[in-house]
Amino acid sequence: MYHPGASVGAWAAIDGTCPIEYLVCRDEVEFRFGGRGGFELFVTEQGLSRLADISTEALTAMRAKTWPDEK
Repeated sequence: MYHPGASVGAWAAIDGTCPIEYLVCRDEVEFRFGGRGGFELFVTEQGLSRLADISTEALTAMRAKTWPDEK
């Protein structure tokens, strides 16, 4: 939930060897990057669908060596 005046930043670096695990928890999926003590991400089904679509778009752009501002 968004609260004015407060912000939180987080990041994870994911390469081809980064451990990635997931667990389906009722109406959301928990992703864990980097094992215990790593980065966790919780997404709903709708959020996961959007993430998958945008990830596919980004991978296509990366492989084509194009960037969003060059579309």
